[in-house]
This record gives sequence, C-alpha cells and structure tokens, in this order.
Amino acid sequence: MAIADAAENGTKPPSEVVIANYTNIFGDPWGGGWMNWPAGLPQRVNIAGNITDAFKSLGRYDGSFGDWQKAHPFDAAIWHEITALRMAKKAADNGD
Repeated sequence: MAIADAAENGTKPPSEVVIANYTNIFGDPWGGGWMNWPAGLPQRVNIAGNITDAFKSLGRYDGSFGDWQKAHPFDAAIWHEITALRMAKKAADNGD
C-alpha cells in the first residue's frame, strides 16, 4: 500500500521503489554500479535529470505555456519550483 500511496499522493516512497527507479535509470546497482557511488550522488543525478527534462520539455512544446502545464504537470511543477528558487536567489543577490 505504501508504494501505491507514494505513486498517487507523492508521499515518500519505500526504499524498494527508490532502488527500482535508480536501477531503471543507472543500471545494475552493484558490481561497479551506482551503489559504489559516493553517498547521495544517485539522488542528485536523478534530480538533475528531472530538472533538465522539465526545461527541455517546455522548450520542445509547440503550444501555449498553459497548455504545456496541463499536458506536463510533473515537468511544470519542477519548472515552477526552480523558477521560484532562481527568483529568490536573484532577489537575495540584489539585497532585496
């Protein structure tokens, strides 16, 4: 049930789901795979990939921004979060 809850509600997924996702992305976790990477690196790489995919998705979309958001809600959520972080950093850098 925790797996379904995580998929539907965005709650923290069980470790088996995390391992399955990383295995799908990075391949065999042992034998020189990502389990030998420094701690936290697979997660950071996965996040970087999600951000890249989201911004590329918008760049490839041939339609309005609103239509893109409706068609790609996961990518849109990432885009909005990163854009808000960028704006906050810019304001902090400017002393606002």
